[in-house]
Amino acid sequence: MENKGPDLGAIWDEMPVKPGFKEIGPLIALAAAFFFLLEIFERRTGFFENFILQRKALSPERKKSKTKNKGSSGSCAREKREKG
Repeated sequence: MENKGPDLGAIWDEMPVKPGFKEIGPLIALAAAFFFLLEIFERRTGFFENFILQRKALSPERKKSKTKNKGSSGSCAREKREKG
């Protein structure tokens, strides 16, 4: 039989040896500091909360669901009492 492909063993031996571990401690510390400052920014300005509320108010899916359930009370306990 003819060997049509490259010799995988030789290619594996030619690959340079690199250490498998990298330091992720500084990256984790940087991410923690970033999210800490982001939390302070959000608490002082309310930026993300306002952004999410505006997005929900403008969403067409929310408007459709509100018109579908217009007669619904939204209370599960009240619905169970009325049924039972």
